[in-house]
Amino acid sequence: SYERARANYLDTRGEYLEDAALTSKVAAAILDEPRLRDTAIRVSTYGNIVQLSGEVRTLSDAYRAEDIAASVMGVRRVDNDLTVVK
Repeated sequence: SYERARANYLDTRGEYLEDAALTSKVAAAILDEPRLRDTAIRVSTYGNIVQLSGEVRTLSDAYRAEDIAASVMGVRRVDNDLTVVK
């Protein structure tokens, strides 16, 4: 699973703290977007790769969340696993 891979990858505290900081920054940036505030988006990070999961109302919202995550300094890649639920 994604979380197991994350645990195996994080062999130093510094990497863990960097990923935790990125997760917080991405989550905060997504919450700053008014149309995404009421969505159920979960953010996980390992190796500076951000995974977005959860549910959004439109495909446009999924792309917007991905764009926001990608714009955060330090993010290498975004894996967008968001599901559109109408």
